[in-house]
Amino acid sequence: MKFLNAVLIVLSLTLFACVSDSVEKTDDRKLFDKVSSKLEKGGSYFNFQSNKYVFKAIESSYLHVPEAIKVIVPSPQQQVMPLMIYKCLKPLNNSLGIHEMLAAGASSILIAEKTEKNPALFRSRQFIYYGDKQPKGLIWDFMAGENAELNTLATLPKETLFASSSESAPGKIWSKLKIIFSTLPFPPIQRVPMIAEQTFLSKFKFTLPAFLDSLSGTYSTIIVSAKSAKGKPALYAMLKIPNKNNLVFKVLSKLAKSQAGLQVLPNEISPTIPIPLTWI
Repeated sequence: MKFLNAVLIVLSLTLFACVSDSVEKTDDRKLFDKVSSKLEKGGSYFNFQSNKYVFKAIESSYLHVPEAIKVIVPSPQQQVMPLMIYKCLKPLNNSLGIHEMLAAGASSILIAEKTEKNPALFRSRQFIYYGDKQPKGLIWDFMAGENAELNTLATLPKETLFASSSESAPGKIWSKLKIIFSTLPFPPIQRVPMIAEQTFLSKFKFTLPAFLDSLSGTYSTIIVSAKSAKGKPALYAMLKIPNKNNLVFKVLSKLAKSQAGLQVLPNEISPTIPIPLTWI
């Protein structure tokens, strides 16, 4: 009877493992279909990644960290600090919202062949899948709240090598960071935002939250390959960032005054030494 019960237990466990494996494969296929439907196949590059197994490996490693600390640091007194930092890792990770990324993918496909005058043009796509629910966490606050149409592509010069545009709200992110730090079980870390704000106020004479709010808005970058006034090949680049109430310029100009090779004018910071790139 005992032998029969043992056989039944083994069979049950084997059947459960097979069912679990089948369910996991079905879930993986659903994730792949969700992500690949947003990408383009048949191009020069196609990638899919299910983060489920990555997160499992990280969780397994995380559980063994205390044992590793005790081996590396034999003294119980010296173990206190590393173990307190260890206890902050999981709540910090949960606050970031990284675990909301169920899967991700990327693709690249040729849309215009190389010619004598123009390089080949590829269309690249990246897609992150977080399921049907609204994701929570700091990284999702950092990203744009919704997708935006790329309606300025036709207005770019044909010599454009790279162009990007995105939105960010550093002020909002900082507010959430302060809340996250205040809940971590480690007093020295809890005080970091307060110390940062005090240091910033002392140096620049206005608050860090006000400065970060002035940085909230649209960020744009463009790099163009063209000829200089002398007919030589040159790269022209532009970086556009928000500057509400001119606070960003005030910070940059104060930092630039201590840098050799930079001169600060009332509305401009310019190099005194020629640089490879020309900024337009």
